[in-house]
Amino acid sequence: MAGFRDNLGRVVQYCENVQDCRRVQQLAYFGEHFDAAKCRGMCDVCRQGAVYQLEDVTESAKALARLVQVCVCVTPHCTLSRFQCRCARVLSLQMHHLRALMLHTHFTFLFSLPL
Repeated sequence: MAGFRDNLGRVVQYCENVQDCRRVQQLAYFGEHFDAAKCRGMCDVCRQGAVYQLEDVTESAKALARLVQVCVCVTPHCTLSRFQCRCARVLSLQMHHLRALMLHTHFTFLFSLPL
């Protein structure tokens, strides 16, 4: 089952990766090298041409984890939308950033569960 989980994790990572050339990713999986400059916009990622900035969200993630612990203790039956609104106010995050962070945390949590 660990192999299945690893493969599923790779598929999710491939789908969520909007920064690296698809051909580079596909050929790297098979142990081959491909120069992304040779793609010339043939894949969706290179065609989009977006530039991304890495952002360290460690402190926000820690604060979110602490908030989850507090909310579960105080309000065990809190709805997701109410929880998101509370988190957004407390962490001063925009709602779409919070949803992305929670989605990523949810997938990471699912992959860490024993089957």
